[in-house]
Amino acid sequence: MFSEMFSSDLFAAFVWFALGVFSCSAFNTILSYVHGLSFVKEVNEHVIRLLSSIEGDLFFIEAIKYKQMIDAGMSEEDILHIRQLDEHFIKNWQAICINKFFSIYPRSMHQLIPFKDWDGALKLLNDNYYSKVVAQHKEQSKNVDSKENNKNLN
Repeated sequence: MFSEMFSSDLFAAFVWFALGVFSCSAFNTILSYVHGLSFVKEVNEHVIRLLSSIEGDLFFIEAIKYKQMIDAGMSEEDILHIRQLDEHFIKNWQAICINKFFSIYPRSMHQLIPFKDWDGALKLLNDNYYSKVVAQHKEQSKNVDSKENNKNLN
């Protein structure tokens, strides 16, 4: 009787131990996956911000170039032709950036990229980053304004 009770208790303890090990392993795997997804999302956002910054620099350089061409006396027809070439270059550069973005990811991870083109990438950047930055800036401005009003009232 005692050995029968002891063996059933031992078996139950072993089952609970095995379930605990399995649960811990499953929980750890899920947490690792969630952490990995979060990391990939953040890296994507940083890469898009970098590319967006480079695009802004390209537009700035173009503006300086066009001003210099006007100051040098180039004809409007020549400037228009160069502007069309520059627009074509920028569109190609944007497409290459997005294609490279997809080519560095394993095919099984392509569904983790929440955009398919340049405009989608910029929309993602605006929704996830710039809208938060603007909201924070507005909140800080509101706080500064209210502090200044309180000082003026005193």
